[in-house]
Amino acid sequence: LRWSGAAATPGRRVWRATAGLVLLNLLLSNIWLARIDHLRLDLTQGRLYSISQPTLHFLKQLQEPLIIRGYFSAKTHPLLAPLVPQLQDLMKEYAVAGNGQVRIEIIDPAENPELEKEANERFGIKAMPFQVADRYQSTLVNSYFNILVQYGGEHQVLDFNDLIEVRTTANSAADILLRNPEYDITRAIKNVLYNYQMGGNLFDRIDQPVELIGYVSADKLLPDTLRAYKNSIREQLEAITSRSGGKFSARFIEPESRKGKVAAQIADEWGFRPMATALDQDKSFFFYLTLADERQVVQLPTGNFEATEFRIVLDAGLKRFADGFTRTVALVVPEVSEQMARFNMGGPTFNNLEEAITRDYSIRIEDLADGSVAPDADILVVVAPHRLNEQAVFAIDQFLMRGGSVIIASSPYTTELAEGELRLQDWDSGLQDWLSHQGLDIGESLVLDEQSSPFPAPVIRQTGGHKFRDVQMLDYPYFIDLRAEAGLSGKHPITSNLPQLTMAWASPVTVQRKNGQHLTTLISSSAQSWLSTSMNITPGSLGDDGVDEPRAEHKLGVMLQGRFNSYFKERPEPRHSPDSRAQPPAAVATSPLQHSPESARIILYASNDFMDDQILNAQVMASGTQYLGPLELLLNSLDWAQQDDELIKIRSRAHFNRTLPPMERQGQTVIEYLNYALALLWLGILGLVHWLRTKLRRRHYASRLGQ
Repeated sequence: LRWSGAAATPGRRVWRATAGLVLLNLLLSNIWLARIDHLRLDLTQGRLYSISQPTLHFLKQLQEPLIIRGYFSAKTHPLLAPLVPQLQDLMKEYAVAGNGQVRIEIIDPAENPELEKEANERFGIKAMPFQVADRYQSTLVNSYFNILVQYGGEHQVLDFNDLIEVRTTANSAADILLRNPEYDITRAIKNVLYNYQMGGNLFDRIDQPVELIGYVSADKLLPDTLRAYKNSIREQLEAITSRSGGKFSARFIEPESRKGKVAAQIADEWGFRPMATALDQDKSFFFYLTLADERQVVQLPTGNFEATEFRIVLDAGLKRFADGFTRTVALVVPEVSEQMARFNMGGPTFNNLEEAITRDYSIRIEDLADGSVAPDADILVVVAPHRLNEQAVFAIDQFLMRGGSVIIASSPYTTELAEGELRLQDWDSGLQDWLSHQGLDIGESLVLDEQSSPFPAPVIRQTGGHKFRDVQMLDYPYFIDLRAEAGLSGKHPITSNLPQLTMAWASPVTVQRKNGQHLTTLISSSAQSWLSTSMNITPGSLGDDGVDEPRAEHKLGVMLQGRFNSYFKERPEPRHSPDSRAQPPAAVATSPLQHSPESARIILYASNDFMDDQILNAQVMASGTQYLGPLELLLNSLDWAQQDDELIKIRSRAHFNRTLPPMERQGQTVIEYLNYALALLWLGILGLVHWLRTKLRRRHYASRLGQ
């Protein structure tokens, strides 16, 4: 403003020229530095926008070109559109880090019909219909939001369900962000890289013949679409059988045959029920495909009934029977009938857990009643065990004695939320004596902590002498809020990268180590926690429970590694049933192993319910987004136990997982009012400065007029 009213002077011309030259040099430097990809600085917490070391580790192993292809439609849902540039930038980071071995392609299938056809038929990528509304109309848009990772003859596809995370709040629209794209893409790279390194024909990695058994009704009972689908896959199966070298065969069985005995058998063993079309509910039929060998049976998904996707589904199923492709997890969960689970009764269910394990491992639902664990199982996971018999305990014991890793989630109690009422029930695991023999004791009480998480819990409200049951969001002391700074061990890979974890209805663990054993405390409550043996866990009726109880820190999750002694060393081996697979041949005498090698380990989490489907869904209601903390804890445990922990560091880097530190209500109030006070103080300072400047300006003008 001062320069505008005065004539240009040589000094001011120099300043203008200098400023212009500086701006011009900054522009040219920006253009020049744009080609230097490695010159960058990521200041975000956790370096969310930088390629991590695990990703670089996998990219260094590339021997062939890796293709990362993004299928993104120009016209898509408005909430997905801002995410496309973020994915494109991340994919470019992979190209830079790949040092010429990574090729990035961005495709709009609407502009490339040939590539769209290839995506549909070869990779099973389909457009997803999204509802889009503007000021003129509301319509459906078929849009692509997929990433293909291809290496050699191997490929993996990620869709928007794999890539995004949604958080909903009561007073605003849904918030959609990329969940953890680097982890998803790097995991896909790892899968295709390792599968390609196995090399050769898929059947070369299969030891025993595999048979596809289709439980499919006669053609006259099938809808026209399924009849055509059946004929198409028959042709594909014949071609695959001829190239399998005798390791693959296929046959179809009509469940309605033999007076319905087959239908009754598959309903009892696998829960295969008759299907019906929406147009003709009275006409039922069967269409189920399974793969089986002498050890396991795998059901193939048939939800889409797309002939072009059948080979993809079949190859994915066959890899479960091949060595070296995936690790096998033997999972033991309580049996809960479908009807009881529908009403949240009968015990905890773990469908989300099974789905999470299946993404990275070959999962096998194990029945320990025969006294043994599947011989090809790499790790044994026992979740909420219930009344395990002596043969089941023997199976766990001998698996540990062979140097295996056993992960157990168990507590003397479980909860049941039904009809708006929260109940605590005794839960006999059958493992108490075995765990105690190994030096691990789970207390018959529950841990409550002042550092707790919110929970949509049923609350008893009394009005006018009547009792009413409402659902309110409460800080629930049975939901222990564990953070990376306190509660989660920062020294162990299993928990060091978890930002937050909620342990629901956990019990205290005490450990008595033997010589040569190493103890690691993975999870512990705060110093302000206490114990309770009360069976009343309904919020609103807890009263002053715990006010006078002694406060102390309690172990909630531990790992014990070293040499263990068999529980059956001084006990007779339990007898096996005649049809048990563990029954040794008459000519061979066997005896239980009495000691384990140093590599054996037990990982114990003292809760039955923290991975329960119902509790995870309750956490969704509390946080507004999918809660994966307990599942990530178990997946980290699996990775570390299998010495495959490259992805642990980036598994928990989701945006919505970056929670704020816990704080008391009084502290929140102080910070809130402090913000108001600082804002008012700043406005006062600005007003004072303005008043002083105005006063000085008037004094200056007055002095000039006086002259």
